[in-house]
Amino acid sequence: MTPQLAQLMNAAVARLAHAELALHALILSPERPVIATGDFSAALAAALGGLASALRTLRPPQAIPALRPVEPTSRGTPLAAITDGLVEATDTLASILRAHLPPTKA
Repeated sequence: MTPQLAQLMNAAVARLAHAELALHALILSPERPVIATGDFSAALAAALGGLASALRTLRPPQAIPALRPVEPTSRGTPLAAITDGLVEATDTLASILRAHLPPTKA
């Protein structure tokens, strides 16, 4: 792993952590919305699992599931902003790994 890759990963993971902390705070707030994330939660878990595997093996990640189509339909709410942050951070991590890890040999 190069210093540049480590630096890029740190920045992207910090954005992911920030979004996750915001979600945690929303869940704990007295005005918390009903959060039915079903498909989004499963897709995000699968995407992050694939990215973790790519990092462990130092190989580019497989295609991750499209996260935007399964986002909760709560536009204009704090939950929408948080899910946007989760999606953007996950997509950024995938792009970084694809750009900086050596391709697998066929």
